[in-house]
Amino acid sequence: MKWLVMFIGIMPLFLAVQGQENQPFFETAPCPFTDQPQFECGYLIVPENHAAPDGPTIRLMVAVHHTAHPNPAPDPVIFLAGGPGGRAVGSMGTSLIEQAILANRDLIYLDQRGVGFSDPNLDCVELNGLVFSPADPIHNTLKALRACRDRLAAQGIQLENYTTRQNAADIAALREVLGYESWNLWGSSYGTRLALTVMRHHPEGIRSVILDSAFPPGVNRFIEGHAASNAALDNLFEACAEDLLCDFMYPDLDQTFRRLVEMLNERPVLLSLRDPRSGAWVEYPLDGTSMAEGAAMLAASPLSAAYLPSLISDFSHQDYHQVSQIVQQLGGMILLNGLSYSVLCSEELPFALESGQADENMIALCQDWFLTSPDPVDNVPVRSEIPTLILAGQMDGITPPNWGSEAAELLSKGYFYELPGLGHGVMGDPCSVDLAAAFLDHPDGPPDATCIDRMPGLHFVIPPNATRPYARASAALFGIISCFSVIGLLRNAHAYRDPLAMKESRKLINLLPLLLSAGLIFTVIPLSSYAHKDTLRLVEIIISLTVAVQTVFAFSPDNDLMMEVLLSCPRRIYWVLLERFGIILLPQAVIATFGSLIAIHVTGETEVALTLVRWIPTMMMLTGIGSYVSLRSRSMVFGIAITLLFWFAAAFMGAALLPGHQVIKPLHYLQPFLWPFLPYAVPEDLNSTDYLLNRAVVLLCGINLLMLAVWQLRDEERLLFGTRTQKER
Repeated sequence: MKWLVMFIGIMPLFLAVQGQENQPFFETAPCPFTDQPQFECGYLIVPENHAAPDGPTIRLMVAVHHTAHPNPAPDPVIFLAGGPGGRAVGSMGTSLIEQAILANRDLIYLDQRGVGFSDPNLDCVELNGLVFSPADPIHNTLKALRACRDRLAAQGIQLENYTTRQNAADIAALREVLGYESWNLWGSSYGTRLALTVMRHHPEGIRSVILDSAFPPGVNRFIEGHAASNAALDNLFEACAEDLLCDFMYPDLDQTFRRLVEMLNERPVLLSLRDPRSGAWVEYPLDGTSMAEGAAMLAASPLSAAYLPSLISDFSHQDYHQVSQIVQQLGGMILLNGLSYSVLCSEELPFALESGQADENMIALCQDWFLTSPDPVDNVPVRSEIPTLILAGQMDGITPPNWGSEAAELLSKGYFYELPGLGHGVMGDPCSVDLAAAFLDHPDGPPDATCIDRMPGLHFVIPPNATRPYARASAALFGIISCFSVIGLLRNAHAYRDPLAMKESRKLINLLPLLLSAGLIFTVIPLSSYAHKDTLRLVEIIISLTVAVQTVFAFSPDNDLMMEVLLSCPRRIYWVLLERFGIILLPQAVIATFGSLIAIHVTGETEVALTLVRWIPTMMMLTGIGSYVSLRSRSMVFGIAITLLFWFAAAFMGAALLPGHQVIKPLHYLQPFLWPFLPYAVPEDLNSTDYLLNRAVVLLCGINLLMLAVWQLRDEERLLFGTRTQKER
């Protein structure tokens, strides 16, 4: 009896302890991606099904990035990644928005259930690379998906529990186990749907919410996605038409695109792709519908949207190189997570079925994964009084701006802003970051949004292939002028050659620049820790400057030594300049050749011929600029100053003028036409055709500038000898 009484007495305590063990808890663990002290990591242990807390548990990886602020705000920010299936843990906090948050708040990363470092991981590796197997793609996809499902099910994973509702319960549990009284939610793409679901079912402790590219409950991408894609492309075409340069280079872009889609739907194009699994080349059929879907995806990113007009133009001219590269890169990156299929089959497809607008392929996919009866509340927009900032990109065809504005209408403290020129995921833009940071500090009202009015909009990139005809015309024009100038110079130089003058000129050449260039090349290159392309251009940078400075000294009107040679051996001044330039160039060429050979040896470069001569065009342009300025200004000091200034700008900042880089207005209108004239362009910046064209234009510019410099010396010749030289008299 005594034992029975004791058992009855301790039973409530036993049950309480057992119940406590079944509650979510946090288990510290080493960070799997870094050992930096500002990070603390661990696992959130939660039930796989929150409605059955006594069932199996799962482990969700959490990383807390602590702020360096001595008095941090008590309410951290938790980042909810998109996808579904996007990873969060592993970010080092280097982006603009992360740095803004970490200025005075901790930032929490959570790998959602089934994702990343969490256990279990639902990545469907069976689906990776299927884009490279175009034969019967639906059958292959379903077969691979079934294999993924069977593998996960064999591990005891209950796929129907990997949903947004369960995800939201994980978020609420994390705040409690970490002991935060309040915090802020920041969601991106699918993360915004997750954040809104947390606001609906677990609003406790939420101070504010930031939604980047909202994907709210109540919208269905399979029903509304086509209209969203078309709207994004229409915005892109309108932006191109309003841009002076884009409209000039690609007139009627929208009509070109429509015709292209129709043509591809009638007769798909076969793209040659390399299967990364087997290494074999495969033929991938691209039809108009797929082209339109891909274009909408590219328009969702400002980086790729900037190139989209040129991509469409190239494709319409049967140039498939860029498209093949994009499909190849994207196809090799696709790795789908099982969470995305569970969310699709439980929250999106069922409502599409009810409306009669479900895609047959999606139905077949979910029949293989699982089909369930949805909770009607998952399709109801969220109402809340929690302060919420909603940001959307104008060009977003994945989560279009109207989804965000509609979500804001039911949030009494919701503030919606559409950002011009941006696409899906806007937190890489400084204005978006400023809005988010201001809202986090004061979520009780709308942030100051005046920066939106100063945003430049979409910056279109005009690649070299579009302006190649202008570069060829420049090369042809400079070439014709150079031919006549050089032929005339050589004829006069041959007619009035003088061996004695050559000897006198040779004595006046300073050896210090030769020793300087040789010393720099033979010490810097062998010990170089630069990148491959930078090591190869060291010769180009060093030799071009030393030759240019030497030539300025030799050509300058205030250089008495040149006048001394001219007076001692009267003849055409053309020959004086030619002989002195030749005396400077020959030893420097020897140094450049040996330096190039060393660079080739150090880097293992295979383009030997190109590497040996690539310094010549740059040297000619820099020499021509220095000589012309010196002779025109009649000041050696000014000529050297301009030479050094141009050398520095070209060598260290010239790459910023290449297509694809942001430049200030109105320089961006000239940028597409500047690449042929950049003296320090490297082969990696341009394709082989455009790089050789660049070298030709740079060389011819230098020759013409030198000829122009020679022309400036007519006054000196006439001053010394009248209109004719001594030999002519």
